[in-house]
Amino acid sequence: MPLGPGKYDPLLTRALSVAGATSGILIVLDGDLGPGFNAQGDAETLALIPKMLEDMAKKIRLDNAKIAED
Repeated sequence: MPLGPGKYDPLLTRALSVAGATSGILIVLDGDLGPGFNAQGDAETLALIPKMLEDMAKKIRLDNAKIAED
C-alpha cells in the first residue's frame, strides 16, 4: 500500500467525515483521475486491510459463481 496521500485522498476524507468514521478504504476503478486506491486510519486498523480484502474477494467469487449458475 503506498504511503502518503493519493489522488483520491480528498474524496475519502469527505466520505469519512460524512460517515462519521475514523478510517476507511476507497477503491476507484474508472474515475476522473483514473484508477486509484486510498486508505486512511491508524496503523493497527490499516494492518487489517489485507485480511478484509481477502475475505471480500472470497465473497465476491462465491457471488459470481452463484450468478454464473443461474
